[in-house]
Amino acid sequence: MQIKLDTNIQFLKGVGPKMSVKLEKLGVETVRDLIFYFPRGYNDYTQITKIRDLVSMEYEARSMEGKTIRAKIVNIKNKRTSRRRFTITEAVVADETGSIKVVWFNQPYLEKMLVAGREVILNGKVRFDSYSGGLSMESPNRAEKPKIVPVYPETAGISSYYIQKLVKAVSCQLLTVREYLPEEIIKKNNLVKISAAISELHQPSGTRLLEKAKERMAFDELF
Repeated sequence: MQIKLDTNIQFLKGVGPKMSVKLEKLGVETVRDLIFYFPRGYNDYTQITKIRDLVSMEYEARSMEGKTIRAKIVNIKNKRTSRRRFTITEAVVADETGSIKVVWFNQPYLEKMLVAGREVILNGKVRFDSYSGGLSMESPNRAEKPKIVPVYPETAGISSYYIQKLVKAVSCQLLTVREYLPEEIIKKNNLVKISAAISELHQPSGTRLLEKAKERMAFDELF
């Protein structure tokens, strides 16, 4: 089946009638709706902070939101809590400047996935751990390489990651949206084309171009 902008969302691979009902709650009924369903934010895995620098930053703020580190797994293990069926996965990761404890909740499969020696890029909140007397990163997101990852608004049964996969499946349509602003307005205000803005919002290639894409959509709302 050829995917077009007016194709009903249920006909995309991995959707179907049941998932399409959930997507409709987000206002996504067609491929066009999906393309115009923009991220609510981004996890930036390109701005890497050395673990040593996290320690110095901690003196300035008791917690640090959204820090990204690139490190290797030193060790990792699961711990059972007194609460039934609840698992805490604790790891120690290190770069060339230092190490830090990382904690995930109720994700026991990570013990086998993140083996010692594996390099990971982690983005999450860093805080002072009074128990260990050092810093820890709680429930960080992971990436295999430095990149900017979109985070979409979610609903029950529809995760941001699921929407990422759907957008990737229709990526060939991102550049097909026709321009609706007059050329003179685009040039006068130094704007990017609507198709380029949409593509950049869903698949960021860099912070500068992403900001230009946001600028275009903000202009459209006012216009």
